[in-house]
Amino acid sequence: MSADSAGETPGGSSATPDMQALAAQLAALGVVDQDNVAAESFARILVLGPAKAGKTTCVAKTAPKPLIINCDGKGATIGAANQGAQFLTIDATSRATWKRAQEAAAKLVAAGAVQTVIVDTLSLLADNILDEIKALGFEGYDIWNELEAQLGQGIKRLGQLDAHLFVNAHMMPAMDREAGILPAIPGRSKWRIPALVTDWILLDVEPGRKPERQWLLGPQKAWTSSGRNIKRTCAVEATVPALFAELGIAL
Repeated sequence: MSADSAGETPGGSSATPDMQALAAQLAALGVVDQDNVAAESFARILVLGPAKAGKTTCVAKTAPKPLIINCDGKGATIGAANQGAQFLTIDATSRATWKRAQEAAAKLVAAGAVQTVIVDTLSLLADNILDEIKALGFEGYDIWNELEAQLGQGIKRLGQLDAHLFVNAHMMPAMDREAGILPAIPGRSKWRIPALVTDWILLDVEPGRKPERQWLLGPQKAWTSSGRNIKRTCAVEATVPALFAELGIAL
């Protein structure tokens, strides 16, 4: 039977009735193909690095419509503002304000006012919530269960938004040999939070180098298997467009 009598193939300009029916069935099931997955993907990135290295500024200056969930206290975002970043910000230093920040982020994303959510820093948010939990009388394993729930549920909720998510944290290089560089977070959350993101990267700063700040992706000598890059080990300029180009994420 000729191609003309059978109708065009799925790779042609139109699908056969059978293929059209299959496409409709897949759509009804919520199934999408690889092209739609790529087109609809959002970044879910854990950024690790030393304190005051410029993690927030690098993202806020170059990401689309950023909202900074500021966990570091008053004045913490002034550095990004002084560097020319334009952003919205909301404080989160307790369980209540962390929940409020999640709710605000969801509303702003839905309204189109925010396309990137930056949590800065998860390390200090964890410390503040831990102090609050202890003050409320939690004891033993309940302390760590509550901390893990507060952090994990919040990151999950933000990760479900139709926006890019950057979670900034200080790092624990002393853990490098056992599990790679991990976020400096008390308890089991240091292992659980990285599992909630797609990529985690290290901000490397070397004064005098061009560019001075770089994202490190993939296994490094001081990074081990925690570095995420399925294509290669590399360093790229510490901007969101350069990072997304390497990861294959559309701005």
